[in-house]
Amino acid sequence: MTRVLPASALIACLLAMAAPLAAQIESHALSRQWPVPLLPPAVVEPPKNVGTNEISVPLDDKPAADPAPAANGDPKAASLDSMMSEPKNAIALAQAGKWAEAIAAGRPLLDKPKETYADFTWDYLANAVAWALIQSDQYAEAAKVHQQAARQVTDADLNKYHLQAARVINETLAGKARLSNDGPVLQPNALKDPATHRALLQAAAAEDLAQFKKHIELISKASTPEARVANLKLAYARLRTMKALDPALADETSALLRAAVDTLVTDAASKGLEAAAAQHRKVAALISVATRRDELMAKWNPQVLALWSLVAETKRLCRIHDYLKRLGLAGEADSAAAFQSAHQQLFVDGQPQNVYRPMGGRVQYYERGDVRLTAPDYRRIAPATEVFGANP
Repeated sequence: MTRVLPASALIACLLAMAAPLAAQIESHALSRQWPVPLLPPAVVEPPKNVGTNEISVPLDDKPAADPAPAANGDPKAASLDSMMSEPKNAIALAQAGKWAEAIAAGRPLLDKPKETYADFTWDYLANAVAWALIQSDQYAEAAKVHQQAARQVTDADLNKYHLQAARVINETLAGKARLSNDGPVLQPNALKDPATHRALLQAAAAEDLAQFKKHIELISKASTPEARVANLKLAYARLRTMKALDPALADETSALLRAAVDTLVTDAASKGLEAAAAQHRKVAALISVATRRDELMAKWNPQVLALWSLVAETKRLCRIHDYLKRLGLAGEADSAAAFQSAHQQLFVDGQPQNVYRPMGGRVQYYERGDVRLTAPDYRRIAPATEVFGANP
């Protein structure tokens, strides 16, 4: 099958022709800012206490600064500075254009057990050695290095990148790579140019880019918050794969995801807030209703619980946005303001300390030793600290 580049990839290729050879030597490993899964249960689920005033759910894998490098470096390094000295030296040789020395220093390291290094080191080292092999006309060996790296890394998208990098090399060797439909078949030495190499990887990411844009479009058409969140997850998965294949392409495209994430606040949460405000007015109107207690409870409790449900759902959407914003995957929509507006719907108008609550349950009115007496609690309004706790 002949690999054909989209026009955008061809333009990017032509614009980048002046890139230095060392520019191809980089890590494609994804940082902690690209977690899998995207949303942990604590973020996706509604808050357990509807009265919580805390929007920020802790990040599951909070980015941490690399520790001070040990004498020989860190096997789990997430930066070049803290990397073990042997792979770091091989990478430095490749970046200096010392191809033979880089191959001699780096190729044996790739045969070490998988647990020797973390993904960042395996990936960076493999890219350096493969690039040195390409510059030395050892194309088949470069493909083998990427295949070996695919077995060493643990990240599924990084695995896809190395398999695709190997495939690009092998298809070029087989005479199946072109820069356009009517362009000449690329010769193996074309892989030595960083722009051509990147353009071929961009072509491999074309399907991911198309599916990403499809899910972005579906987000804008979503009729329910669940459909919106589901398509956000799918769009993110495609963007994450692109980030591993071509970091620059993903960075150019990520603005679309950030804009889509903002609709959680500007569209979904906004509609939820309107519904909560309308429900708040229904509950407030029932305060003046005079009827038998059992009849009042039958009317009152469902309305209050419906209000709580709408507030919880709006807060959930704001929490998701806030979480993604802290990962750099959302725009500037004000989820904090929407969260506070939803929170205020729980409170009684003109009574900033009190909230509406369901009737019934038990309230303790006497305790002495082991004796505890309770009675039914039919209050419809009570202090927020009593209903939701001092620090919900």
